[in-house]
Amino acid sequence: MRLIAVGLHNWKAYRRAQIRFPVSANGRNVVIVEGNNGAGKTSLLEAITLCLFGRHGLTLVARAGTGDRPDLSYTSFLERAVNASARGEATRMTVSLEFQDGEDLIGIERTWHFSASGRLRGDDEEVRLAEGPDLDLVTLPPRPEVDEFVRGFVARRLLADNLARFFLLDGEHIERLSGHSVDQQVWSAIESVLGAPVLRSLSADLRAYARERRRQLPQQLTEKTQKVENELRALEHQDIQASSRVEDLLARLVPLRKKRDDIVKRIGTLHGDSYRTFKALFEERERLTRMRDEKRDELRRLLSGDVALALAGPALRKRAIERLATEDRTARWETSSQASKSRFDDFISALQARLSDSIPVDQLRGAWYEVWSKRPADCAEDIRHKHLGDADRQAVSEHLQLLASVRADTIGKLSKDVTVLDEGISRCENDIGRQRGVDEESQGLADELTTIQGQIADLESRHRGELQASDELHRKLRAKREEADVLLADGASAAPLIARAVRAEQFAELADRLVDAALPANLEEVSQIITRSYREMAHKTVVENVKIVPGHPVQLLDANHEDIRRIDASAGESQIFALSVMSALAQMAGDFPIIMDTPLARLDPLHRRNVLNHFARGTRQLVLLTHPAELGQNEMDVLEPYLAGVLRIGGQNFPTAAAKATI
Repeated sequence: MRLIAVGLHNWKAYRRAQIRFPVSANGRNVVIVEGNNGAGKTSLLEAITLCLFGRHGLTLVARAGTGDRPDLSYTSFLERAVNASARGEATRMTVSLEFQDGEDLIGIERTWHFSASGRLRGDDEEVRLAEGPDLDLVTLPPRPEVDEFVRGFVARRLLADNLARFFLLDGEHIERLSGHSVDQQVWSAIESVLGAPVLRSLSADLRAYARERRRQLPQQLTEKTQKVENELRALEHQDIQASSRVEDLLARLVPLRKKRDDIVKRIGTLHGDSYRTFKALFEERERLTRMRDEKRDELRRLLSGDVALALAGPALRKRAIERLATEDRTARWETSSQASKSRFDDFISALQARLSDSIPVDQLRGAWYEVWSKRPADCAEDIRHKHLGDADRQAVSEHLQLLASVRADTIGKLSKDVTVLDEGISRCENDIGRQRGVDEESQGLADELTTIQGQIADLESRHRGELQASDELHRKLRAKREEADVLLADGASAAPLIARAVRAEQFAELADRLVDAALPANLEEVSQIITRSYREMAHKTVVENVKIVPGHPVQLLDANHEDIRRIDASAGESQIFALSVMSALAQMAGDFPIIMDTPLARLDPLHRRNVLNHFARGTRQLVLLTHPAELGQNEMDVLEPYLAGVLRIGGQNFPTAAAKATI
């Protein structure tokens, strides 16, 4: 996909401009748009962003200052964007974009209207869409639906707004990504590329729909049914609170881990050669503590749940498994029987259409029901565990079968493991004490580090507990929802509402599972792409692997599994890491052009060459908005094999081996 034209009318410094981008051919996919400060480079990027996404793109505009009221910020930003010579009269401001995707053309034009006093007429924003070889206009729906229609069209044909930050890059955004919140932003970015926010929103909407359908049920529900509904709503409220607590604990852990790493680095500076040993001791203590806590949690789980079931004995467990199996067969038979009975009238109609004689319908119905009402010998007379669905019966049976492995020696081994790990932690504590320096600053830092490490351990323990509680709530919710559906199914008038609610819950559960499965399954691929990108752009080639674990800092590991981010946190290296992340996620997200505004200001010459070479040699169109001082002869030498052309904003043509133009 290529950006081939941008049209601007009354947009900031552009009274009227039609920018045609050079044609890419023979691997020449780079276009340079060069201009001094104030020439309109950033304004061009802002025009492209807001033309594509309207008010949904405001968060991508660094100079917008979205604040707490983005609608007003969108309005005020546009009012400030009107070209100075057009103010004082009723006017309009227009931005148009044209893209080429294979043989197809895609156009979007957005026009804003202003009163003579310079106020934006909010209801008069116009959007025109066109597609096809001849750019045929796309028919838009009625006005209330236009915004969502345009948003969907742009996402489908060009770029989704939640992925735009990986393709439309300004220097301020890159600096933000390379700052202290990089770990949270990396994880958020990966989730965006994999569609996790969309799936989570879908799940929440489906569950809200299911709740609304249940509220519409008839008032003649039994007291027992109403009680189950109340319990279900209480569990759903608890689940929301539990999720909020998990997110809050993660948010509190991130700055603590950053502070811990900074203190460790400072202590390493004070200790000189002993830094690696000192750092290794803290990491070993953290590893042992994590393992001990996991063993303790497993021991508590066995003692509170599985042991009690194991003590019931194999005979009782076997009877329970067999009972669940017969109930499973009964449920399938009842479903099949109901389906067959419901088709009897269809059978009679088909028979009457083929026979001229009258048919003894009542006798046939009796015979039909007698055949299908005969319960198979291997089915239960009734279903006692109505709250269990098909999947739950299978899960319970498998769990009961596994309980045979829960023995006293299992618990004894876990207890012994906890003791051994406690001894290892104590040894690390003693060694850390010996490693601490005698000077006052070192002692103070070590004490502070111990305090922070204790806070981290406490938060991590609470986080694990909240996750376990959340998992238990999810199991209770599934069981309670199925119990409610079984109770409510007795009312014929409620059946359609129940069916819709159940189906919505099923799809919500599917969306949640997709998120849970997609993120771990793709993290390894993301890590490999980021690793390759970083090694191509960085000074050093010591990074062997980029490790991404949910809820933990992103690590750049060398051959010895040392995190070089703790050792070298220079601004340039941080920016290279940020660019690596953006490059990797752009590779995964689509073939939309990358447009970068002053991306090289903080980089040294070698880093600049590496970055330019990495981004330029791909098959994707790359548009660089740069100041003349950013690209010297060395940088132009790197870009020349890939250069389609150079456009200069606000000045005269300048010599170059590639195409040139002046705007």
